[in-house]
Amino acid sequence: MLVEQKRAWFTVVVFFVCLATFIVLMIYTPFPVAFAAFAIFGITGLVNVFFRKKPGQIEYDERDRAIQKNAQLVGMGASYGMFILACMAIWGYLRAVGVEKVSVEVLPMVVFIGGITAFTARAIALLILYWEERA
Repeated sequence: MLVEQKRAWFTVVVFFVCLATFIVLMIYTPFPVAFAAFAIFGITGLVNVFFRKKPGQIEYDERDRAIQKNAQLVGMGASYGMFILACMAIWGYLRAVGVEKVSVEVLPMVVFIGGITAFTARAIALLILYWEERA
């Protein structure tokens, strides 16, 4: 398994741990507190510490770069779509309950959701593209 695949698996596993923690916290705490479960996702910043290339190992070739480029495009596209969806969902919900203005405190959550979506979608796309290449 390539180093990039290990990094992608790590990202996906951390995302699902965050999601499970969020669901459990939603049962016992209010939403803003439960949303803090996604702070665990910050551990993905250490992925390069955990998974390094071995000395003398070729890190990337042309095929790997093409796969990473396509995965990055998928991640950014998914992030953009999720950002728009989250903005419209918040607007629709607040409109339904009679609130005319969106609080500024909600907007960082929307950006955070977009970022998590970008990293997770990129990791999943990377795993799928490597799997298709092998098959």
